Amino acid sequence: MAMPAVSSNFAAHEAGLASRCRLRSALFIAGAAVMILQIVGTRIIGPHFGAGLSVWTALITVTLVALAIGYFVGGMLADRHPVPQWFAGVLLAAAAAIAVERAMWQVVVVG
Repeated sequence: MAMPAVSSNFAAHEAGLASRCRLRSALFIAGAAVMILQIVGTRIIGPHFGAGLSVWTALITVTLVALAIGYFVGGMLADRHPVPQWFAGVLLAAAAAIAVERAMWQVVVVG
């Protein structure tokens, strides 16, 4: 009687578990970055428009609409190209956009 290939099933399970852990970690860090940008955004526009309820409401609205659009487009991309390289590319593009925005803010607002 031959023994079943337990080790190969275990290795595949471990690889899947590590992949899910990396994905969840990346999603957690991206979510934290969005929250940080939201708070920083309030600090940036606060001196010009105040930090009242209307400013917070507007900023939260813009953030939630942007997240909803991003989730919709990201879901479509994930369905068409379900590979981690696409997800990494999207995260890298978002980081580059934030870096460009920060550089533009330095030039436009600070002078």
